[in-house]
Amino acid sequence: MNKVSPHLVDLLVNLTQNSFFLSIYDKMLKSCFLNLLEEENNLKVINQLQSAAQSDEERDTVNETFNVLILTIAEFNRKNLVELEIEIVLKEVGFSDDMISKFQQRYSQFIEFISDKDNERSNFFDSSINFNKLVDVDWKQEYVLSTKYIKHLNKDNYHISLSTLNSENQISPINFKCSIEQLTELVHKLSSAVRNIEQATDLKHFKAQE
Repeated sequence: MNKVSPHLVDLLVNLTQNSFFLSIYDKMLKSCFLNLLEEENNLKVINQLQSAAQSDEERDTVNETFNVLILTIAEFNRKNLVELEIEIVLKEVGFSDDMISKFQQRYSQFIEFISDKDNERSNFFDSSINFNKLVDVDWKQEYVLSTKYIKHLNKDNYHISLSTLNSENQISPINFKCSIEQLTELVHKLSSAVRNIEQATDLKHFKAQE
């Protein structure tokens, strides 16, 4: 079970214990793969199931099913799980043989589609973006004038230089000047961004799509 996120495992186990999930699984599975392959969201099935739902709990299950199945597909693809590994994971969280078979069939078609280099739509699944890459950081501090009467004299006294490498393998510097307070805030925001990215990688903050 260490092949996938423990958080995702918990979500799948909870779903398979929900009888309403079992009744909408086939339609939702088809809808998930359809939305992954189309350029625009296709919410027809989701809207139909929500309209037919007899309680708020069932409507919530529709949303949860969509989100968790999308997460599952993304996790399997991200970790390059093979058919046997996928079968083991799904069986251990409570999927029946029939549910596993249907998932495997659609998933293999999905992988074949996005792996086709000649398929224009496959480019939409390439998450790489040609941003400049950060390769070095340099800084220096100007001289500081101070007196016991003036606390902030020559405040913006830090020069920061970020060396980035562009798509043509050329160094492109980004230079700016800041105070110690601004530099501290920048470092704090970067640290926060790193934590959020790490958490997102573990699939812990996937938000429901309404």
